Amino acid sequence: MDMEPGRLAASIPIPFVAAGQRMILYNRIPREIQGRIFAVRNALQYSSIPLGILLGGWLADYVFEPFMKGGSPAAAFLGRLTGTGSGSGMALMFSCTAVLGAAASIYWYGNKDIRALDAEEEEQKV
Repeated sequence: MDMEPGRLAASIPIPFVAAGQRMILYNRIPREIQGRIFAVRNALQYSSIPLGILLGGWLADYVFEPFMKGGSPAAAFLGRLTGTGSGSGMALMFSCTAVLGAAASIYWYGNKDIRALDAEEEEQKV
């Protein structure tokens, strides 16, 4: 199975984002309540997966595929990146996920409140 550029771009930042999130949680949440916090976090995360699958399928069938088959100039331009045949809407959806995921990661990386947490950790080490 070959790795399309969109899937690769969407997958590369995941371990870094997850590691950063876990370090913040492990360092900021008191040990005695970590189990409860992580249980709620995991319950919310994993219970949202079926909704994401259903929404993704609906978006692919009724939004992205028809858009790519519509013949608009935007679809023609995006077709150069994703292809124009069957599945091009799904490829566009993966590409949008990659771009939005990268943008969100960059935004939160530069967030002053998260940066302050990092600075606090550095001060405590000294």
